[in-house]
Amino acid sequence: MGWLRASKTYGLLQATLGRRAENKNKQIEETEKGLGRYQATLGRRAENKNKQIEETEKGLGRYQTTFSLEQERELVEYLLHLESMLFGLTCDDVRKLAYQLAVRNSVCHYSV
Repeated sequence: MGWLRASKTYGLLQATLGRRAENKNKQIEETEKGLGRYQATLGRRAENKNKQIEETEKGLGRYQTTFSLEQERELVEYLLHLESMLFGLTCDDVRKLAYQLAVRNSVCHYSV
């Protein structure tokens, strides 16, 4: 993806926002009107206070992950092994295997 398309898709870079606010001696409110951004967002980006979330802390909305990364890798390796042996697995089969893995490893899981 080119830089122009990426800047349109993901917004402006922090350095660009800082330059626009500082070099032109504009208030953040004026910059907000020109860029169509909220004042709090511009302030954080200009001061470089946006927090980067680590992979382990990153949530999936209201859902929590059931397995650790190692357990997920183990399940994926097993599924790939079954696929290499030409076992046809459906989505329900994969769900059943994941449930069995959670029960055997005493992982707190939510059954619906």
